[in-house]
Amino acid sequence: MTRASTWFDTPEVSRLAGCLSRLLPHLRSDGIAITGSVAMEIGLARAGHAPSRLAITDLDLVARDLDVVSSGVGAQFLISHYHVPQPDAPKFMVQLVDPVGRIRIDIFPDLVGSIQQAQTVTIGEHVLKVLTLQTIFDHKALTLERANKARPVDPKHDEDARLIGAIVSREPPTIAPEALRPEVYSGAGELICRRCQASRDVRFPLASRQEVFEILGYV
Repeated sequence: MTRASTWFDTPEVSRLAGCLSRLLPHLRSDGIAITGSVAMEIGLARAGHAPSRLAITDLDLVARDLDVVSSGVGAQFLISHYHVPQPDAPKFMVQLVDPVGRIRIDIFPDLVGSIQQAQTVTIGEHVLKVLTLQTIFDHKALTLERANKARPVDPKHDEDARLIGAIVSREPPTIAPEALRPEVYSGAGELICRRCQASRDVRFPLASRQEVFEILGYV
């Protein structure tokens, strides 16, 4: 397994840096921060721990607002989902696919002002904000607290919370087994996303499900 001290020099991080080189010209970098699995691995490495994942498959970002994403992003990335706030769904979301690095990028709203408490990290030639392990634990704990049999969550959230909790000396919430269920991705079928249909914008043309599937192997 890759040693934590060399995590930032691995081929996977170089692949991520290449993705960022293509992505950042289309984002307002002062309005975003890295979260999710990449932020977790950065936090583990900084704390001197070995990585929990050896491959980078996705990049999650929190954003101050939807305007941090410029319309030119579609020139280099597939736009898999584009959701503007709706009366029944107030959260925006943009999902992109990097056809070169084969990385999925999810951009969500920063609902609790976590960007303000974010630290900075250098990935390749890029300096970005990244959420701390404490902040990630808070999000994981909230996700687990809200889970139930009708709305289960992927077991990875429980595993991540336990791993981070041991490092930051916090106890994750107890979750019933029936509230945990592995996330299942779809195949290449042309599924219709209601929120994408309601958010259609010629500046953000949606890629076909088949295009996304050919790059990621799922949609």
